[in-house]
Amino acid sequence: MHSKTDILLLAAGKGTRLKPFTDHFPKCLIPVDGRPLLDTWMLKAYLGGIEKIYINTHWKRQQVLNYINWANRELYKSVGTHITELYESDLLGSLKTFLVKPRSEYSIVACADTLNDMDLTDLVNDHILSGAGITVCTYTCDDPTECGIFTSKNGRITKFEEKPKTPESNLANAGIYVISDSIYNKLSSINGSDFGNDALPKLLHVMNLYHLDKHIDIGTGDHCKINAKVNKLPHTKKAIFIDRDDTLIRDLPKYNGSISLHNSYDALHKLRADGYELYVITNQARVHSDEITINDVHAVNKALNVELVRNGVFINGFYISTGPRSGDFFRKPSHGLLIQAAIDTGVDLSRSWMIGDKKTDVEAGLAAGCKTILYGQKRADYVSAKTWDDVVKIIL
Repeated sequence: MHSKTDILLLAAGKGTRLKPFTDHFPKCLIPVDGRPLLDTWMLKAYLGGIEKIYINTHWKRQQVLNYINWANRELYKSVGTHITELYESDLLGSLKTFLVKPRSEYSIVACADTLNDMDLTDLVNDHILSGAGITVCTYTCDDPTECGIFTSKNGRITKFEEKPKTPESNLANAGIYVISDSIYNKLSSINGSDFGNDALPKLLHVMNLYHLDKHIDIGTGDHCKINAKVNKLPHTKKAIFIDRDDTLIRDLPKYNGSISLHNSYDALHKLRADGYELYVITNQARVHSDEITINDVHAVNKALNVELVRNGVFINGFYISTGPRSGDFFRKPSHGLLIQAAIDTGVDLSRSWMIGDKKTDVEAGLAAGCKTILYGQKRADYVSAKTWDDVVKIIL
């Protein structure tokens, strides 16, 4: 990767095509195959040796900012990469957002709600070798009337049109660009705010195309693997997310066939009677370090579930992070497991609670937009409860 290359990830949009999910979450944090979309782009940037990452924010800004702060702290601090937020109180449009960003010899601009098989180093190298002012990534689309479409003749790009009524090809704009600083002044002079609608038709003479074999815009109906599920979610349910060790049960160095529960039965009964679903959210990094196995984790969960069922309490689900103690989006204090649970179940996180005995439990809940209770102690800086009876008094 050229040393003077940065990347701008466009993550500010409202994601209206993914409602009702995006009423509660930014689309760039939707997990696909167990990884948030933004996390996938972070990995691409890191592998490409890009040290300066810019992310624009607007819709559900705080959740994206929580992710940025977590990534700077947990992932990139030791490797010299840094993410900078570009907050927009009003959406600027992709072109204007690019012009706000500090200038760089080469800049990658990408919509953060896409998935592809692209190597960023190869993309930038192709751009440099072409000598073009802008390289536009393209893909073969199924419905050209819903995309920005390029037309070419004798190997020359002749036209670009957004959502043409009578398309002449199915070569679509993927919303990913490499831009040379040499055309910065040209871009600044364009009267408009959007790359697709305003800039690309005026840049055909300095344009290079880079074709992607695999490209998915997660917001378009036919391509979005989770769209059908997301559109069915009512997001009206409420839940109690509960840390396992030292909150529901006393922590065990290693499972020996028995567990010891805190006196939570009556409290959990009352919470369920009030309409709350119950989910266990647990970090188990000892699996990653080979101190225990995932079967040990499941054995404890099974014993816990059996004991609760005997006392008339039903747990709706268990969510487990087995990743390392740092750098894992699904490990508390990050809120990845809570987002995943909301996608899976339709729970409204703003109506839900996260309860745990550690600061990391509280931080995960707050990052996800939940109300929180620090369990087992009384502290002035947190809503806290010494006992499960105190938990019920706070919630109900």
